[in-house]
Amino acid sequence: MDEPLTPDEDVVFLEFLRLDVEPNGIPVELFAGFLEQLAASCNMSLQRARVATQGLIDKGKFDVVEERKDDRIQTDREIII
Repeated sequence: MDEPLTPDEDVVFLEFLRLDVEPNGIPVELFAGFLEQLAASCNMSLQRARVATQGLIDKGKFDVVEERKDDRIQTDREIII
């Protein structure tokens, strides 16, 4: 069962969904500025937005499974070749 989100996490998560972006998809050099804009759009302090984002990451809301070449499902054409 999933851990319930705090009210701040819920607001931040909905904003990430609206923006169609995940924290790990933001370049490191742009992340601080992004968090400031996220906090402003969620109408909360930067610290609250940062804590909520970390809480979402800790709860696994942004798990990204990177596809490796070995794990790829082969198509019929690839199997024949």
